[in-house]
Amino acid sequence: MDNSETLVITFEDVPVSEAGQNVAALRDQLLDDCPGLKADIRKDDPTTQDFGVTLVLVLGAPAVVALAKGLANYLSRRPNGTLIVKKDGDVIFRGDSKDTATIAKALGRKAK
Repeated sequence: MDNSETLVITFEDVPVSEAGQNVAALRDQLLDDCPGLKADIRKDDPTTQDFGVTLVLVLGAPAVVALAKGLANYLSRRPNGTLIVKKDGDVIFRGDSKDTATIAKALGRKAK
């Protein structure tokens, strides 16, 4: 049985070029912090010239705490834009909190 989850991360309140840079930097940070995490950058609009502004993560349940720590680390160093995390199409986290517990609680919550 596969216990993996898929999360989609984007940034709002920043230009597309900056969102792309944010996504790339966050992907690098999370791959360092979360062994076993699968992270792919996706283009939402194939007609644009950006490299992608959406980060798609696939992780196992035990990786939630490591992911929360990685997101908090990233947000403590790069506070530009609002981080949006979606699960099953529902927003489960929106903000720039650097508090690992707050992020972990949001990531552990089941989408309604």
